[in-house]
Amino acid sequence: MRTLDAREAFLQKYYANENELFVSLRNLAKVNKCDHMIVAPSEARTLKFLVEMAQAKKVVEIGCLYGLSCMYMASAPSVSKIWTLEKNQENAKIAQSFFDQSSEKNKIQLLIGDAHDNLKQLNAEGPFDVVFIDADKSGYPNYVRWAYQNLRVGGLVICDNTFLGGSVWGEDIERKTQTQIKAMLEVHEELAQSGRWSAHTLPSFDGITVGIKL
Repeated sequence: MRTLDAREAFLQKYYANENELFVSLRNLAKVNKCDHMIVAPSEARTLKFLVEMAQAKKVVEIGCLYGLSCMYMASAPSVSKIWTLEKNQENAKIAQSFFDQSSEKNKIQLLIGDAHDNLKQLNAEGPFDVVFIDADKSGYPNYVRWAYQNLRVGGLVICDNTFLGGSVWGEDIERKTQTQIKAMLEVHEELAQSGRWSAHTLPSFDGITVGIKL
């Protein structure tokens, strides 16, 4: 067993054991060949843990896919409402089918369509406590700017895949476009160097970067 596989198995045993609904979601994603796009159990538990630490009530998720990370965050006791955004109609349909089976379904509102358009509509619902970004990588800088404008002071922005498979430090760059790499480096510069955030990147499988709005 590879070290990362063994580490994940250990974390799942003690901290991230998943229920039948989540397992069925992962199985469907595997059948549909998009399981690589879904956060690992340990990463999903990390998301919930961050939401719990922030005592977040209002959460925005940009990039829903099948809704696994959304349901994890919604299960944090403090959360009263989570808005999750998904552009792909078929993904949204699948996500809603899982939400309908979830005990957290009354907390979740799925918004379908272009994220930038839907975020404009959410301005009036803020300020928010947490914004989780796991969508098109070239859009990350704009999403982070929106998060800063709409988070409360002390609120969290959480960005997934911020290592871009190592391309941000020069590895495996042929698998990512220069636009994606430039955008992700802009995000790191904003969170680490702008003075508007206290931030750090958690060394997960592909990097989870967390910024606290100052």
